[in-house]
Amino acid sequence: MEERKTRTGRDEWRKRIERWRENGLRAEAFAAELGTKPATLKFWKYRLEQEVLGKTAPKPKAPRKESLQALALVEVRTSANVTSSFVLDFGKSRCLQIPATFDEKALERLLAVLERR
Repeated sequence: MEERKTRTGRDEWRKRIERWRENGLRAEAFAAELGTKPATLKFWKYRLEQEVLGKTAPKPKAPRKESLQALALVEVRTSANVTSSFVLDFGKSRCLQIPATFDEKALERLLAVLERR
């Protein structure tokens, strides 16, 4: 059975960097003790320092891959006096802005194409 690696969380890296600072080893030696690469150790040291300085926000966890089939679609009907637009937000900085005067058939074709991907 193949052993699966688990990701080390931010809190664990914070503890590791603190231990590294306390023991005074070079990055190469400490990384070898951890079983990781020196570049990974240095990256986390930099990343955590930047967060303390307020220069970067903690990176949010990436959402699991999602398909359009998992999204619930609703029928949209407009009245003649509506002048605004609609926005469908698909996450991951992807959205679709639809004018209030949209062509219903064209939108259906577009959504069908998106569902296939």
